[in-house]
Amino acid sequence: MRLAILLAILGAMPALAQTPAEQITPRTLPLPGRTAWQPQGCRSVPFEDPALPARTAFRRAHGDLESTNEVDLAYAPVFARQWIAEPGLYQVTTPAFDSAGNLYMTPLLPHEPILMISLEPTSGARRFVIPLAPGRRGGGAAPMLLRDPQTGGEVVYVNAYDHILAVHTDGTTAWDAPTGLAAPTTEDQGPIGLSWVPNADAVVGLMRDGYVVLLDRRSGAPLLPQPLLLPGQPTPPAPNSPPPALAAMVDTLLQPLVNFPPGGSGVAGLIQVLLGGSSKVANNLAVDPRSGRLWIAASARDGEDGAVDGVSQLGAVYRYDVVPDGSGWRLDEVCHRNFSGGSASTPTLGQNGTRVYLGDDAGALIALNAADCSDAWSVTLDAQIFGSIAAASDGRELFAGSANGIFQVFDEGGSGRRGWTAALDFYDIPSTLSGYGGLNLLLAGIGANGLLIQTGAGLTTGANKLPVRAGIAHIDRLTGQARWFADGLEESLAAMSTGPDGALYLSHSPLRRAFALALGLTNEPLLGGVSKWSSTRDDLLARDTACAAAARADNARLEHGECPESALADLRQIDELRAQLLDAGDRAAAAAEITPLTGRRLHQLDRRIGAQPVAQTGTAPAVFEREMYRYHRRVARVLERACRILPP
Repeated sequence: MRLAILLAILGAMPALAQTPAEQITPRTLPLPGRTAWQPQGCRSVPFEDPALPARTAFRRAHGDLESTNEVDLAYAPVFARQWIAEPGLYQVTTPAFDSAGNLYMTPLLPHEPILMISLEPTSGARRFVIPLAPGRRGGGAAPMLLRDPQTGGEVVYVNAYDHILAVHTDGTTAWDAPTGLAAPTTEDQGPIGLSWVPNADAVVGLMRDGYVVLLDRRSGAPLLPQPLLLPGQPTPPAPNSPPPALAAMVDTLLQPLVNFPPGGSGVAGLIQVLLGGSSKVANNLAVDPRSGRLWIAASARDGEDGAVDGVSQLGAVYRYDVVPDGSGWRLDEVCHRNFSGGSASTPTLGQNGTRVYLGDDAGALIALNAADCSDAWSVTLDAQIFGSIAAASDGRELFAGSANGIFQVFDEGGSGRRGWTAALDFYDIPSTLSGYGGLNLLLAGIGANGLLIQTGAGLTTGANKLPVRAGIAHIDRLTGQARWFADGLEESLAAMSTGPDGALYLSHSPLRRAFALALGLTNEPLLGGVSKWSSTRDDLLARDTACAAAARADNARLEHGECPESALADLRQIDELRAQLLDAGDRAAAAAEITPLTGRRLHQLDRRIGAQPVAQTGTAPAVFEREMYRYHRRVARVLERACRILPP
């Protein structure tokens, strides 16, 4: 159903004393018990490098280099919104986090000349602003945070199309380097992705008009003779464009948040990018750090759709290898795979970089073999997939989001298998509101004890899904059922980004809700910025963290002989969960959620684990296997004891 038809239907409806948003109420869920989900089998081993921070937070868009949307920590099983910061900034990208938990964000077309803003995590107060210089175009590309192995500090990288900046975490500039592109003059000349490729130690910048640049991480020096232009042609406009009169209303509603340029396409252009229309590149990139491969979803070459007309009806995912070339580097296209529709799905890497996952515009989740871009399998869902697929490092589990739900899919090697579909019944909707129902608003985030999703309620009739209420849900990974739900307000177009304190930091980018406001379905004002969602029951967070760590340790015990690198990766994650457990336990004891004795007992149990007894290098294989088995068993038993002494 197009919005024009929707307008006609709404115009024929009688005036209501209350808006639909006021008639819909959130449901109250009981406190969640322990999840029965357990990791099984050998996991993908996260890539490690001195330049990469721990996987305890989002360090770039979609979490990590592979765009998996996964963090190693446990999510709070019970939470509420703590604060909203910078409500005047339209934030379509995720924050990146340093080790202290500070946020780094790039707003889209702000009225204030901001390229990047940093907030502290306790209250959301500003730390500093990197101004947007005249003639530069920022926004649309989440910052990226790396360590500096030479100094031990951390550096934030931010893309401004014709320049990329490296900024220390105190706000001082390390370098400001040209990309080799001219200052932008059209709407499609903007930054859209930023990553890092270890073999060249290069910062990778991806632009909406199809340019790719490589700059030296340490100095900003160019590593390519000139920026690479992807071979595709722009896609045709995506369907379901809003009627001009309605788009103008939404432009006016968004004007306090977004400084749309005069004569530009306004909200209609933003919708095209989100749907992959009228674009060469409409989403981020993924990097396989083990091999130096770049995976970019863009538009296909002209003519591959059967007509040489300067427009591509097909999307394509390209594999480019970063290859040494004399004193510099080059990008070699190795293979590509075309698919239906535009390029609105970020590629996701899984299975140690051997698999690539993405979605087309018809609702198919596609799995490719990374060696040659050949099809491994595809599974049909029900609508175009949002952003990237969330790919778990264990269990071969994938989670894809569309407007109609969150879908679990298993990669079984030669085929994909659908699992559960998450229920979206978090609101009580009166029977008088015909055509209203539950909505999924974003892709899923994966934590050690479940998933986080943004869900809502609104008009669900036809192809246009308009939320009037929104909230955050914690989903059980085993069953797809809700463990907790907290009503909120604003929708996001970014991802479920998590900081190193385990809290969710949700970017605010009202778009669908702006249309709902224009149509009179809600009267709540639009909010930009970012909100923090924190644990309100640290005893249950400590319990979930202890139980997740115990399950991880037991899996390491079972798999240490079959896949020792996987077992060692489990132990690294267990160390992160142990630190989270003690921190949450201390807060729970201070809040009298557990007794002081239980709090002290958690520390006593943790000390019983001790250090790993042997090092793999220089140790006889049989000795290493025996000693590590004993260590895994001890860790599993101690953490299971910690799990049991906390609330059920």
